[in-house]
Amino acid sequence: MELAKRHLAIGSLTAIAISVGFLVSRYLSPPLDVKPNQAVGEVLAEETVRVLGGQGEVVLVTLDPTLSKAVKIQTESFVRALKKKRSVTIAATEHLQRSDALRADLQKELPPERFLSLVETYPQAAIVSLVGAPRLQDTEAAKLPQPPPKVLAVVRSYKELQRLFENGLLQVAIVPRCKFPAPVEKPRRLREWFDKYFQVLTSASELPPEVRTPIERRKD
Repeated sequence: MELAKRHLAIGSLTAIAISVGFLVSRYLSPPLDVKPNQAVGEVLAEETVRVLGGQGEVVLVTLDPTLSKAVKIQTESFVRALKKKRSVTIAATEHLQRSDALRADLQKELPPERFLSLVETYPQAAIVSLVGAPRLQDTEAAKLPQPPPKVLAVVRSYKELQRLFENGLLQVAIVPRCKFPAPVEKPRRLREWFDKYFQVLTSASELPPEVRTPIERRKD
């Protein structure tokens, strides 16, 4: 009888813990902001068309849709916006699976080996990445064709962006807003949602000063 009571008590505590965990995740976790993520996809499509001069092909790199709701929304918005620009088409879509997503899940890094494989398979296409920019070592960058492919990426880490920009290995980076105040206080349109929370970088000079490395002066 005593053992049965103990099991019952443990079962009750487990049920309470599960219920509390559900309530915390349901009511205390921040809701997913749909509009800003839709805006990221739309602005990324606009930048893609601009970088390609209005025509060309792209390879879209994204996450498996079950891994990130935010990236899923960004992907769907990008595809929808790009379809309106019939002269720029998606040659292929590469979905990173869970095994590849540890670095990419937070949009910090497109795995270099996957990037190099895509460039080899689609040498004429631009690479549009929703999983971060490729952090290439010098030996890896040496394997790229010349001129290297155009690359546009949504990133959440500034690491290596300066080097990528300066070496012509990145044309556009969409990053969380780093210049304040934001130009919009109460966004209504998608572009306003983007401008409130994100911004477009197209060169190393646009990076925040605290993450830029001064260029060493050449010795005579």
